Amino acid sequence: MSEQIFSARFESKCQNTIIIQVYASTSKAEQEVKEDFYHQLQTAFSKRKARDLIMVIGDFNVKVASDNRYWEASIKSDQ
Repeated sequence: MSEQIFSARFESKCQNTIIIQVYASTSKAEQEVKEDFYHQLQTAFSKRKARDLIMVIGDFNVKVASDNRYWEASIKSDQ
C-alpha cells in the first residue's frame, strides 16, 4: 500500500481478518503529508468486506502534551 501503511487479509472458515499496520508521520509533518496518510488509511478500510474483522496496529506517533511530568511520576510510582 505505502511505506506507512501495510495491510494483509487472512481468510478462514469462521471469519476473515484484515490486519493494518501503520506508521504515521509526527505532528510536525506538513499538513498535506498527514492528510495523505489518513486518506491511505481510509482506502485500506474501504477495501474490507462487510463481515471482516479489522485490527489496526502500529505507531500513530501521538503526543498528547509537551508536559509529561505526571506521566513520568506515575511510572516511578508503579515501580
